Amino acid sequence: AYAHANCNLDWDRAYDCSSAGSDHHCDVPEVGGRRVRDDHACGVLTSHGILVNSSNIGAVKVGSLLSRDEWARYLEVYGLRRSLELPMPNERQGHVASKGWLPGIKEPAFKKWTGSSYSIGYEHQVNALQMARAYLTMLSGQRRELRLVRAVEVDGKRIEQPVRRGEREFSDDTVQRVR
Repeated sequence: AYAHANCNLDWDRAYDCSSAGSDHHCDVPEVGGRRVRDDHACGVLTSHGILVNSSNIGAVKVGSLLSRDEWARYLEVYGLRRSLELPMPNERQGHVASKGWLPGIKEPAFKKWTGSSYSIGYEHQVNALQMARAYLTMLSGQRRELRLVRAVEVDGKRIEQPVRRGEREFSDDTVQRVR
């Protein structure tokens, strides 16, 4: 959704997601000393096919469209570096691996290592509720926050808890394509 809305992802472009793809040397690096692979044969896929087939190779190819600054914005849009701000014990702010963000790490190295890891869901140090908030944002097209209850009752009076919505991030077209 983010790449489609912000990085000119062509939803209908075909990507070679086979393990022996001819263009893998350019945009499918080794991560942690191992080449990015899929555990099943995927072949040539569109962006929709990459989602449906859960292709790591395809996800890295789509993720390679994002620059370092766009990855930072991606993390902010989905709230992956923010607290849930729910009154829960031991609630923490989400974190991402910090090494890739060091000032000395150049853009190509960032994209090869950290960007590739983010693309397939690695290096995100978040909990299930933070992921739920990210999915809610993606599926609603706008930044959303979670709440613990819809309403509370005090002395017989029902008090609705507001739905916290942020700015619109994704068009209805983008949301529909992802869905």
